[in-house]
Amino acid sequence: MGDKRKNYVPAILDAVTATTVSAPISVTYADKVTMLFTATAGESVFHVQGSLDGIHYETAVVMVHNAPNNASQNIPRLVSATVSSATELYALDLQYLGYEWIQIRADVTSGSATADVYIEY
Repeated sequence: MGDKRKNYVPAILDAVTATTVSAPISVTYADKVTMLFTATAGESVFHVQGSLDGIHYETAVVMVHNAPNNASQNIPRLVSATVSSATELYALDLQYLGYEWIQIRADVTSGSATADVYIEY
């Protein structure tokens, strides 16, 4: 078993204070894509947009949240992540869908938003 290749993209969104979409991030051949979303002194709603061609983006990309839930056999899947004055970890649901490119969008209600992305190949 060889070493996996990893790519860490820190602060693809860096303390933005208005609705902002990140630059495209290549996730071609990714096994895992994990995102760290931070809302500072307020609330932000984070979304992942996915594309097969780098031009046309789907805005309802499904994420998995690591929060505990009552239905332990089911993993909660979401198309947006609301974060209030905290840092939360999410992952792309790559079990059934794959993308060549993703973008992170933050809709900032108040405060600021930061997003980091970790990709494992």
